[in-house]
Amino acid sequence: MTPTARRPRTLLALLVVLAGTACDDPQGPSAGTVLRPASISFFDLDPAITLPDSAVAGVPVEVTVESYGDGCTELADTEVAASGLAPVLRPLVRVPAPGAEVVCPSVLRTLVHRVSLTFPTPGTATITVEGRRDPERTVQVESRPLRVVAAP
Repeated sequence: MTPTARRPRTLLALLVVLAGTACDDPQGPSAGTVLRPASISFFDLDPAITLPDSAVAGVPVEVTVESYGDGCTELADTEVAASGLAPVLRPLVRVPAPGAEVVCPSVLRTLVHRVSLTFPTPGTATITVEGRRDPERTVQVESRPLRVVAAP
């Protein structure tokens, strides 16, 4: 095999290694990253917010929100501003800091943000999720009703 024939294979192997380690950082997964609102809507993918059909006052329920990102997008906390029957969820992700010299694999990842909510009283709760809509990079706000019943 000639040296010229080996070069494409060597280059391909190097790219595979770089893609697999592009977001690895010896200082930890959060070094060189910043928090930002999660992309809860991406092109024609509508926000995926999952909650139960109903809840019982005083009993925790799980709510999930899916977000989207590339190979360097990391799941972060979800901020919860709870106010009785009107919680506001702000799912967050970590992304490379502006100006960071990283190569991110161009893949679409789905990240699942899980939150446990407890409603103090019966009634109709309104769960609001604030995130981003990409690729437009605009604010996306979605609300879902949840019937909260009294404990038996």
